[in-house]
Amino acid sequence: MEIAAEMAYTLQRYQQILSEKSQKLEFSIIDAAESILPGMDAYIVKETQKRLEELGVKIYTKAFIQKIEERSITFKDGSTLPFDFIIYTAGIKGADFIQAVETPKNRSDQIIPDTRLRLQGSENIYCIGDCTEIKDNKGRLLPPTAQIAEKSAAYVAKTLIRLKQGKKSGLFHAKVDGVFVALGGEYAIGTLFRKIHLKGYPAYVIKKLITRSYRFGLELKVNAGYKKRSTHAGGLHCR
Repeated sequence: MEIAAEMAYTLQRYQQILSEKSQKLEFSIIDAAESILPGMDAYIVKETQKRLEELGVKIYTKAFIQKIEERSITFKDGSTLPFDFIIYTAGIKGADFIQAVETPKNRSDQIIPDTRLRLQGSENIYCIGDCTEIKDNKGRLLPPTAQIAEKSAAYVAKTLIRLKQGKKSGLFHAKVDGVFVALGGEYAIGTLFRKIHLKGYPAYVIKKLITRSYRFGLELKVNAGYKKRSTHAGGLHCR
């Protein structure tokens, strides 16, 4: 979504200084789901589609691709769509080795865990991140974002510590704190805590701040982990 929006926005903004051929450029988004950004907040989906359409991006939903040839896409209904350049994003799918694991999975080969993120029927095998279908406490499917992956990892890490201490772990509860989507230029759409809706420049500023804070936090974690590894390594003696 973000790539298509940025490309369409750039073309729209600089159309007067570009060649006449640029006016013939068209951008399309193809999704097999019933809507774009499946699993996201309804406000995000609605406003993202509105923004894309304003930028001239064509959206195809419930469109199943049968084959891709050198210059055209053929859908399962027999219709075709010509193209000059394509960016193929396959989405989230479980790793190949997961197929060999005998446990309930969804159509994307993601493991469906129990309420403690354990492999169903197992007491000590946990599932985190994109290989797992994660839902909130109301049974709503959560989008496979870094935010949810980190929450699942933090939960399992704390659970393992509690088990080592002889304590029981609680059920896994997670929710999306916020989602922001950049949609060309200084324009974004976002939600915070499912209650606050933002769009335009204010949302763009917040997305920038979130990106920078996330990077800063990640650097702190990496550096802290590196220092711990260095400290432990310094006490090792090999013969």
